[in-house]
Amino acid sequence: MPDIAPQSLLIPGNHPALAGHFPGQPVVPGALLLDLLLGGEAPGDIDSLQRVRFSGVVQAGQPLQVNWQARGQDWRFSLSQSGREVCRGNATGNATAAPDAVVPAEDVAATPPFTDAGGCYAMLPHSGNMCLLQGIASDGDLRSWGEAVITADNPLLRGDQLSAWCGLEYAAQLLACHGALQQGGLRKAHIVMLRTLHCHRNALPVGSQLQAKIAIISQQDDALSAGFVVRENAGTALCSGELTAVFA
Repeated sequence: MPDIAPQSLLIPGNHPALAGHFPGQPVVPGALLLDLLLGGEAPGDIDSLQRVRFSGVVQAGQPLQVNWQARGQDWRFSLSQSGREVCRGNATGNATAAPDAVVPAEDVAATPPFTDAGGCYAMLPHSGNMCLLQGIASDGDLRSWGEAVITADNPLLRGDQLSAWCGLEYAAQLLACHGALQQGGLRKAHIVMLRTLHCHRNALPVGSQLQAKIAIISQQDDALSAGFVVRENAGTALCSGELTAVFA
């Protein structure tokens, strides 16, 4: 496959996700960046990402340069802003990973009791309708669960649909909640790497009930890596993978 000409991507400065991510210091969520990249003029039918690194903060209202390079039947992409690379990774189609490949499914009855997520968000730099999870449960050690309903005011929607790429933000917020429960509050939380991200369906409509789960793989003072799966009502997976986030 031939390379394609460089593209330009602009995330509006008034995008509704920015006010709550983060208040006073708006940062483009990595999930939104991927959704706009792959929901636009991406080559081919991409449903799986590997070795994605977020190396810089993306500023809304400033154009991004997008480059795609063919690698056999796969693609390598990079995004730059003001001459600085902010994201790069590999992309493939026809993901074959089973929904349970990263985090095994389990009986919902085995999940610890859910509590209101508001207490967690009070310790995080999120606000308003960017607080996506309504309930949180944790075993206090290596696993946490989140539950949510996709509401009509969700700032990550495309029309009345939440794409699988934006399902990543639910896993990221669950990981941040897990970190906040352990550390007693976070001033910032950023995804720095996606080892994998598999989309098992394209999108879910407003009103769908979600359950997310993370399982910690490795932990440092300021970073957590976890496998995750985001499911519709604890059933069919929307997306799954492995992410690393840095906290402060």
